Amino acid sequence: ELRQRIESFHRALSRMPPNVYATLILSRVRGLTLEEVAQHLGVSRSMVKKYLAAALTQCRETSAETGEDTV
Repeated sequence: ELRQRIESFHRALSRMPPNVYATLILSRVRGLTLEEVAQHLGVSRSMVKKYLAAALTQCRETSAETGEDTV
């Protein structure tokens, strides 16, 4: 079961555009603030919010498709 969850999460990540993926990792894994992510990526804070929303949507869609919680 754990392996299936990891594979589902990996599929969700692999479908994300690079900036969306980077935002998710920097924010949720490395713990950077939205401002720090924006500086790191060279984009505005509002763009980071859009990227993060897109990443979470992609994860939720994958979760709904598989019936698993990936976020």
